[in-house]
Amino acid sequence: MIAKNQEKYYWGELIKRSSNHTGIPPKKLHEALMNRFAGEEVDCGLWVSKEIDDMKMREFNGYLAVVIRWMREELGLEVELMYD
Repeated sequence: MIAKNQEKYYWGELIKRSSNHTGIPPKKLHEALMNRFAGEEVDCGLWVSKEIDDMKMREFNGYLAVVIRWMREELGLEVELMYD
């Protein structure tokens, strides 16, 4: 299970900034990112994504790293890393 501060960082920093930059509503952006970066093929070429609540902390950290790389490379945004 992921920590509350990780979820707050994801929604409050990463999704909010990406949404503001792209104009895509936060929930739709989250769904698109989950499908792209946290999806798995199930059958007949269909993909499903995990729910954040189902991810383990290590898995979620990997997902955050991919989202941050996407924000930097595709959107050209500077992203501050989360520190405790």
